[in-house]
Amino acid sequence: MADTAYICGAFAELRSDSDTPYIYQDVRFDGFRPLSLQRHIELMDIVSWRLRNRATGLAAKRIAEIAEELLRRNNYPGDRTNIVSVRSHADGTFSVICRGTSLYDSLTLRAIHPEAVVVECGTPFTGLPTSAGLAQTLLLREYAAANGAGTFIGTDSSGRIVTIDGSTPFAARGRRIIAPESIADVEAEKMLRAAAKAGREIETRSLSAEELPTLDELFCIDARGITAISECDGTVYSDIVAEAVSRLLE
Repeated sequence: MADTAYICGAFAELRSDSDTPYIYQDVRFDGFRPLSLQRHIELMDIVSWRLRNRATGLAAKRIAEIAEELLRRNNYPGDRTNIVSVRSHADGTFSVICRGTSLYDSLTLRAIHPEAVVVECGTPFTGLPTSAGLAQTLLLREYAAANGAGTFIGTDSSGRIVTIDGSTPFAARGRRIIAPESIADVEAEKMLRAAAKAGREIETRSLSAEELPTLDELFCIDARGITAISECDGTVYSDIVAEAVSRLLE
């Protein structure tokens, strides 16, 4: 039996993902309680203004009510961390879809440490939480798998690293964490706050693919947690800093 979803104004069986363009956020729920939902909506509005020249019009209270009903209808556990996708469509409607239950009860360092390949993928949608960006991420994961890797490091045409596995890229060298100059992601914002708590120096700048052999660690964060890269093009990375910071994530 298909899961129930809230799609463009009505509860319905989820047969397949929407084929209409959308802006989205994957929101973590503590059981049936949303975490940082208002901030997620604010970030969706930023992207919506950039692409559509208007806000999404989403209301956190209404989204939370719909999400709770969906989680209960689909028999999601009330004592685990669940992930819900909130999508804003170009016609002004929105959808809410249950995406699964996390293996971890909090944002933390994931057990999986994939090898990565470098691929040029810079487009106006790379790294943006849109259906186009998600489709690109899924295709590039297939490319990585076909080349014997678990994920990808995406660069633009100048070699600047714009994403790791479709998420915000971070790196570490010594006690210093290197973060993008512009961050519009709830989990990435939490990463920066945790790094500051850990007493790490934060350097905000772009990373170049040429720097990959000089880095100690390379990782990204999203609703699933922190994913640390184990190896790329013969360079082996550790996860000491990523693990230390993960203990302070809220």
